[in-house]
Amino acid sequence: MKRHLRNVGFSDVNLIKMRDDIFLDQDDQQYDFIYIDTSHDYETVQRQLRQVRRLSHEHTIISGDDYSDSGTWGVKKAVIECTQEHGLFLNWVWYTFAKHLKI
Repeated sequence: MKRHLRNVGFSDVNLIKMRDDIFLDQDDQQYDFIYIDTSHDYETVQRQLRQVRRLSHEHTIISGDDYSDSGTWGVKKAVIECTQEHGLFLNWVWYTFAKHLKI
């Protein structure tokens, strides 16, 4: 993963591997890029978007995948409701800036 990130211009990368709920509750640093890859239900995605807000500065890029509401998923609905604007890559990976969070 780090190699792929370096290839697209991210050279100073620290990948954090721990349970998302613990990390988001306990960490107090601000990050330039946060990728959310967790449960796909609406409540979890909405809660985590709220949690990453305090770990972000206005230019932090927040992203995730599985942009869908198919079946029990609620990623798309949570992203639409929690952001003023967001982009989409390959109709699957969503991204926004922290300054566009409405929560």
